[in-house]
Amino acid sequence: MRTLAAIAASSILLLGVSSSAQASAELFASLCSGCHNNVKHPRGLVYNAAGNVAIITAVNALGMGAKGSLADHISIATYLDSVKPTITLAPVAHNSPGTVINLGDIVVSAAEMHADWIQIAAIASVSAPTKGTVTYQFANGFARPSTVTYKPFPGQSGTDTWTYQGSGPGGTTTVRTASVVIDADPKSATNYQGLWWNAQESGWGINFAHQGDTVFATWFTYNANNKPQWFIILANKTATNVYSGDVSTVTGPPFTSDPFPPNVTVETVVGTATLTFSTDGESATFEYTVNGIHQTKLIARQEFSSPRPTCVWGMQADLTLATNYQDLWWVVAGAQAGWGINFNHQGTVIFATWFTYDANGKPLWFIVLANQEGATNVFSGDVSTVTGPPFTADPFDASTVVETVVGNAKITIIDGNHATYGYTVNGVTQTKNLTRQVFTSPGTVCQ
Repeated sequence: MRTLAAIAASSILLLGVSSSAQASAELFASLCSGCHNNVKHPRGLVYNAAGNVAIITAVNALGMGAKGSLADHISIATYLDSVKPTITLAPVAHNSPGTVINLGDIVVSAAEMHADWIQIAAIASVSAPTKGTVTYQFANGFARPSTVTYKPFPGQSGTDTWTYQGSGPGGTTTVRTASVVIDADPKSATNYQGLWWNAQESGWGINFAHQGDTVFATWFTYNANNKPQWFIILANKTATNVYSGDVSTVTGPPFTSDPFPPNVTVETVVGTATLTFSTDGESATFEYTVNGIHQTKLIARQEFSSPRPTCVWGMQADLTLATNYQDLWWVVAGAQAGWGINFNHQGTVIFATWFTYDANGKPLWFIVLANQEGATNVFSGDVSTVTGPPFTADPFDASTVVETVVGNAKITIIDGNHATYGYTVNGVTQTKNLTRQVFTSPGTVCQ
């Protein structure tokens, strides 16, 4: 009597065109997919037989009733081996306590129904990962996918690869390969959040709220009439240390509006900008084209008090615990979207740049130099408006910048994510409830 191996060998020789991938796919469609179509039975069950026709033969003997010849089954097993699911570059957080990933290519059933049909009883590594550990979970119930939990070793990043295999009374599955990408330590990524300027052009500046791969910039400068003018830039990362995006101007209700009407601000794109940061994150070039004017400025972080904070994105989901308040803030839940205020917090000083609108709905900005009141959570100081050379001026004459005090303000910190901003400006007194503006969760924390 011929052995199964001999039959299989001769069958492969006789398959001819049926052994091609296309013919195998057709065979699977005609002989298997009627049941294994994710409706009657999960398609994933068949991957246990990928590359191993003995499993098809074994379960068929138990009553599966698969149609087709042994040659057909060999061709189908070969086809399944070429299309079986794999883990490819699944994302794993840095220092993750464990990331669970489905293994759709090996199913271990613990169901009472057809429990005697189980051909794959366990999953194990063939070659272990080098940057972490893996733990397999199986016997999850009839037709449910097995899973693997990948846990990186502390401080790891980059790609890790390993192989695994199922085994049982039906033999073994073919060896599978899995790869994951461990995210880099967020602390190692330079964060550009804060106030930047050109020391030779004192009088204008640009605030960066840096979260993830996005820098939201508010640029404080002057229009053709030497009046305050601000622009916004939503710059996305386009290369290492490079962020680019549109430059827009915005009109809206006067800051004196009470209540501030929602959904009435109008944003108009007026150009583009590119920010290219140095490798040490201390300086950058700010290149822009606005209303047809093209210029490039050299900028650097502005330090006005010690210590200057270090900012990190994504390391503290609970912003209420933050003790440094450097960030972009707005009215709670964006109830007054369209204006905001940047807090640059260094030591016992908050230098705030407040962007809003004048009586004609045109962009207007103020500055607040707020000093801490003793050891309290209150910062207070003068509110000023500033005039200066148009942003198109080249060179920019800093000697013509004029600052005028127009009121006072008090910032009361409730916790790391909530504050009140009370002010009297040009005789108008108001108080706003503020929270940090998080546009890429979980936000940036400075310390």
